[in-house]
Amino acid sequence: TTLGPELIAPLVAALQTEESRLAVRRVKDVLIGFGPIARDPVRRLRDSPNPAVRRVAIEVLQAVGGEAALD
Repeated sequence: TTLGPELIAPLVAALQTEESRLAVRRVKDVLIGFGPIARDPVRRLRDSPNPAVRRVAIEVLQAVGGEAALD
């Protein structure tokens, strides 16, 4: 997170293609570390055709914005 919010978009893109559970967990943790500024980019992943990506998006949204972030 010390690299700045410019890192959010590449991390979100990585979630869409990454298959390693460990890598996905680490990316998810970093996105959660960004807090509410990661909410909008991650929100777009809820519409992914991949259920694993949707699940990670929901986990991040819950962590950074609570249930209210899931509209």
